[in-house]
Amino acid sequence: MNFNKISIFAGLVATSTLALSAIPANAYTLNPGGTFTVKAGEKLDFTFIESHGMFRSDFGIYNAASMTLVSNIFSEKTPGYDPGSNDAKNDWLGTCPTTVASCNAWYTFAEAGTYKFGLTAPGGPTKTKFTEHTGEYDDASTAPMPGIISTADEYTFNTIGPTALANGKSDKLKTIDTSKYGFFVAINDSNKVDGDIQDMIVGVKKTPEPATLGGLALVGGAIAMIRRRKENKA
Repeated sequence: MNFNKISIFAGLVATSTLALSAIPANAYTLNPGGTFTVKAGEKLDFTFIESHGMFRSDFGIYNAASMTLVSNIFSEKTPGYDPGSNDAKNDWLGTCPTTVASCNAWYTFAEAGTYKFGLTAPGGPTKTKFTEHTGEYDDASTAPMPGIISTADEYTFNTIGPTALANGKSDKLKTIDTSKYGFFVAINDSNKVDGDIQDMIVGVKKTPEPATLGGLALVGGAIAMIRRRKENKA
């Protein structure tokens, strides 16, 4: 047995383990009332999952204390939904890249603090609707309005719009897998009109920090090196 090789590998693992343990898995904190708290320098990745609604909407981060816009994350193109998608068919479905230019965005918080997400519809109701609830909401029909932050692994909602339902069209439920995200946001830009929470659905997760990625690369490289040496001996 080559103790020198083992000690080198153990040192690499120990070093990377220390690097990994120094980085919290989730530095953000989800709070009751639809807010979240972050540390200065924290970076979050956002994924546009899909949107519904006839108005063009802007999804952004807002300071929870002043309720002022910090940064827009996703802005829908006019008209705010995919051509050919309407209330009778699929509740004005919006997808990427048809409705938003890019499916992914990120934001680094310059200041520690508590924030909310908000949705504004410049082409319709201009008043911003904010996330107001945090919790497990697997089914949109049980979620309070107008917007939620949830860590549930899936989200179910009706893709048939309220006008079509009022005219006798049957429900058509859709379930989205949200397990790949740290949490997701479902929000409605006009709750007085349609009463659903699916005008925009966004997945959010924390970006791995360089030290974490470096530690993983170090371990992976050490394992690959030992495997190659074993194959050469064989």
